[in-house]
Amino acid sequence: MNAQRVLRAAFNRTRWILRRARGASPGHGSYFEFLEADFDRRYGVETAAIVTVDRMQVDAGARAQMADYVPTPFGLLPEVVRATRVDPTEFCFVDLGSGKGRLLVLAAEAGFDEVIGVELSELHEVAERNIRAYAGRAGRPLRISSKRQDVTTFEFPDRPLFVFYFNAFFGPVLERTLENLRVSLQARPRAVLFVWHGKRYFPEKRLQETFDRHPFLEPFVVTDDYTVFNAGRSPATR
Repeated sequence: MNAQRVLRAAFNRTRWILRRARGASPGHGSYFEFLEADFDRRYGVETAAIVTVDRMQVDAGARAQMADYVPTPFGLLPEVVRATRVDPTEFCFVDLGSGKGRLLVLAAEAGFDEVIGVELSELHEVAERNIRAYAGRAGRPLRISSKRQDVTTFEFPDRPLFVFYFNAFFGPVLERTLENLRVSLQARPRAVLFVWHGKRYFPEKRLQETFDRHPFLEPFVVTDDYTVFNAGRSPATR
């Protein structure tokens, strides 16, 4: 098995571990599945179902460096925001590999000033439908969008950023994305927090080594589930 296949197997194991950790049994109902469905009903969205990478409409080269779509746990983002002690209204939230857009909804609910998702696959279209449905229920102006593009071509907004990454891609794609962020920060120093979630679901040390090769990422908050890196100027905290 070559290195890319090893990485893919480890990434896609996330789906099985997440389901087992939350009490789901294949082919049977569960309380977790009820909560997933309830979230979607409450916001008028469709985010719960996992989508395997082999079903995504992307070319083979991109697919080799992508992982399954697995929705982000509901309580994670509020926990991370509390841990960082920043004011979300002062940040633009960016989800790298945003899938169906669940985290975009959660970020808007958390009060981020602007919310942007970047997704290469056709799941972007699902995210756009979800954004429209959520916006129709929010009852307030929202700055929330999903962009369908290669994450390596994404231009990071020229403002304080709260960037989220949940093992959506890896290898050279992750390397180039981190380098683009470094260059952006060099050109325009600003507060940037970079959240890496999914550490316990991906034991391959090569992913950690990828982050280690980018010393501008300084660990700020470290837990078993996620690491928040301070990538730019130290943010103001509450």
